[in-house]
Amino acid sequence: MKKIISKEIQQLLSAGVVVFVVIFLWGSRLMFQNSVVKINQYRKQIKRVKLENEIGAKLEELKKVKESLGAMRESSKFLAEIAKMAGQLNVRLVAISALPAEKRDLFVKMGVSLEVDTTYHELGILVNKFEELKNPVVLVEKVAVAAPSDVKAQTTRITAKMLVSTLYLTDSLLEK
Repeated sequence: MKKIISKEIQQLLSAGVVVFVVIFLWGSRLMFQNSVVKINQYRKQIKRVKLENEIGAKLEELKKVKESLGAMRESSKFLAEIAKMAGQLNVRLVAISALPAEKRDLFVKMGVSLEVDTTYHELGILVNKFEELKNPVVLVEKVAVAAPSDVKAQTTRITAKMLVSTLYLTDSLLEK
């Protein structure tokens, strides 16, 4: 039998098939690399969006903290809060006054001096209540107790002088 396709045509077809396969493989490789690059870009975008969402959530938390800490920036509000707490515990306020604010780099310290007429038990409860406060945070810095001047009197009442303070962040820290 005779061959229907000549050797020259067979060589030409073989060369064409080889060229087609090479071009197909090269094109497939190029498309695969482009797909990998796009997938990596999408992954980076997803990570970025997640990070931006986390940062946004943290900024919202910081904003809420800033608003809650800003509530006691005025000494009159802080004095009112202290007086209110003393009144709730039946502690008689003899004197209360705001001390000058101490400004620091990151915070401002606001102090209050108060003198109370109370019992030892009520004084302990008052100090405990101050230290339990979360908003505003109240620091009991000094407590000086004076016994009654009339020793012969059978009274359980005492006079105590206290120095309490609160801290709040400055705007310069919150803006960072």
